[in-house]
Amino acid sequence: AEDAWAAYDAGEADFAAPLPRAQTEELAERDWAAVARLSTTALLFQTQGENFGDAMARRAFSLAIDREELSTLTDSVTRPAGGLVPYGVPDENGEDFRTQGGDLVGESGTEEALAEANALLGESGYGSSAVPRFVYEDTEENAALADALWKAWMKGLKVRLERVPLSADELREALSAGDYDIALTDIRGNALDAESFLDLWRGDSPENVAGYENGAYDTLLKVIRSASDEKARQGCLHDAEALLLDDCPVAPLLFTASAWEAREGLVGILRDGRGFFSFASAAEVSG
Repeated sequence: AEDAWAAYDAGEADFAAPLPRAQTEELAERDWAAVARLSTTALLFQTQGENFGDAMARRAFSLAIDREELSTLTDSVTRPAGGLVPYGVPDENGEDFRTQGGDLVGESGTEEALAEANALLGESGYGSSAVPRFVYEDTEENAALADALWKAWMKGLKVRLERVPLSADELREALSAGDYDIALTDIRGNALDAESFLDLWRGDSPENVAGYENGAYDTLLKVIRSASDEKARQGCLHDAEALLLDDCPVAPLLFTASAWEAREGLVGILRDGRGFFSFASAAEVSG
């Protein structure tokens, strides 16, 4: 981001994205806001493994995380995630799904949350000799997040973990094979609809790399897919998200927003709901 901004600032580029944190903070002071991106940074727990088969253990690890601290460690525009479905996804009335659903994650990383986390971990039967395999893509930003997570779990829960940085291809292979206990990853929707984030975790989904199985959740998804009443469908989507996060095969961490800058006079740049830009119609106008 810093290199891109330097090129833009020097007049060598007409468009820069993403923007460095310092630049977005400066823009925010001028009544500017980034646009929500259809992506959620999250943790995945391998529910079929010996360490995180119990939802109480998964919730304990989620509660021990200081999401506010994590949001300060990225160059991207981020905020603590209050659910799996990010901001920017509409409901049947055009209202924001996340705003309507509220914060399903709640306080984490506080003294009260840590006390609850330790109590849950003790009740879960999590093995005292367990050393979960924690995988993530080996980028500078992910390394900073992984380090903060590792320290939070070590300090708050008194557990040990094996940190395993991987290439993008290696991470995909590890997730597909279930060769992990905890994974740091980005979950992206393929449509501007909450279902695109929630359908990933149905029991028979090939993308359900967490191995999550819950008959009640699968039933909700069947109702959602066959619903003719959009209001009822949206209600089931909110119920499904709440159930998923209570079982915690996925622990949302951060929501990300897109921040960019275009040279004055450059028009026709298009951005779709997933945050991808198209320059096919871009043109420079003068006067």
